[in-house]
Amino acid sequence: MAKQPSPDFEIDYDHDAVERIIELTNGQPYLAQLICRELVTNFNRQFFEEGREREKRFTVEDVEEIINAPDFYSDGNAYFTGIWMQAENSLPARQQEILRKLCSEELSQEQLAEKTNFSLSEVGKALEILLEHDVIRERNGCYGYTVELMRRWVEALR
Repeated sequence: MAKQPSPDFEIDYDHDAVERIIELTNGQPYLAQLICRELVTNFNRQFFEEGREREKRFTVEDVEEIINAPDFYSDGNAYFTGIWMQAENSLPARQQEILRKLCSEELSQEQLAEKTNFSLSEVGKALEILLEHDVIRERNGCYGYTVELMRRWVEALR
């Protein structure tokens, strides 16, 4: 991730802030750019409009403030609803229910079948599509979100 888009850009990012952005977005360019844009917008408002003195450096706390702001998810709505609608409209059906169940914890295919009352075959086919679209990942036989911000968005829908 380029931390300085131009030589005239004087604001820097703490290493931990960069790591947090990558962790939250899994490197998804749209979401990383959304966070960084909001960081700069917030900085400009504080520094120029409110006259607050602050270090020209973004921290993990700044990142957390941005992603916990009420407007953040609505600003990223195109990304989140795009994935959500793809899960609703692609076959096999009921992928959204699987995504809802994965909000709380990572689950195995068998656990997902039990929690959704879908057959193992239905769950397996849905997982294949979600994996193919990089919405979820498999680790040690359990499935979870590839993008933490997407998980949080779906969790807020419940």
